[in-house]
Amino acid sequence: MITNIIDGSLHYNKKLIKADSPETRNEVAYSYFVAYGSVLIGCLCVFLLPNQKAAVAELKKNGGSQPKVAAAIFFILFAVLCTSITGNLSSMFESTRCMRLAGGAGCDEAPPSGYLAGIFVPVGLSALLIAKIAYARR
Repeated sequence: MITNIIDGSLHYNKKLIKADSPETRNEVAYSYFVAYGSVLIGCLCVFLLPNQKAAVAELKKNGGSQPKVAAAIFFILFAVLCTSITGNLSSMFESTRCMRLAGGAGCDEAPPSGYLAGIFVPVGLSALLIAKIAYARR
């Protein structure tokens, strides 16, 4: 998703790639740099994980229970998932393909805003569910 947003601001297309100018080569190189840089950052997150079963068992035994932190992490990851799915689906339709979220360069005329329901409805429902669970324990 981040790659799509950044890549949408780069100016290259199939016609420019066939023309093979130095500017187009630089734009394509930037797009590869952004894509592989995003993957590398994701791979570096592996170092944040515990290294062995014993470390995980120790965390479970002495780490305590932090349901608010777990709920916040779940909510953030769910919001990112909903936004990513919406961006990918937006790239499939002609009316929303031009949006930056879908990897486009921006639309000349305003696209239909119904695609935002794909982000806000599930995220809002999950926020309500988390709040209900949190207040039910009190």
